[in-house]
Amino acid sequence: MEGGEFVARGYFKASGDKFILTKKSNQTYSGRTYLEYKYIKINGQLQEGTHHGVSAVGVPVTFDHNFGEGRAVKFRICVEDSFWDPCSEWETGYA
Repeated sequence: MEGGEFVARGYFKASGDKFILTKKSNQTYSGRTYLEYKYIKINGQLQEGTHHGVSAVGVPVTFDHNFGEGRAVKFRICVEDSFWDPCSEWETGYA
């Protein structure tokens, strides 16, 4: 967090089932951004994963998926740091 605003931006785009991750600032945290996600498959299995972005500010990175139509996908954005990795709250998108 930086002044009440998270230093990275990430979102889930339902058309195409993709995550887009961008670092917004280097002032507080200089490490790479990453996105963690959780998804319950139609068969009930949990699918989890992590996608790493870049440490450069303003460079969007896209990660494609093929989730089941209308299924919920939980995700959060984090930034690597020396002592702890600050993360956003979990958000929910729908495929």
